[in-house]
Amino acid sequence: MKLQFTKQPIEVLDYDVDYSNWLSTGDSIQSATASISPSGLTLSNVQVNGSIAKIWLSGGANDTLYKVTVNLTTTGGRISQEEFYVFVKDL
Repeated sequence: MKLQFTKQPIEVLDYDVDYSNWLSTGDSIQSATASISPSGLTLSNVQVNGSIAKIWLSGGANDTLYKVTVNLTTTGGRISQEEFYVFVKDL
């Protein structure tokens, strides 16, 4: 199973997707984007820092599981798609 995290609806949190073990020597992240399904969880920002894509999320409906899909392109032309899940629960 893919990684799953839990957050409360009011929280604004960042999630790191680490590509350090995947990137070849001399290759680096050129761009990263993210999408969320279903709608309701807000994607605030996607940042690239070295071998890490940082995904900032906020909001979401209580008792809802969201799939976050991260698409990444490297300077060497590689493309990766990773997914993780965020369960929103008002604790």
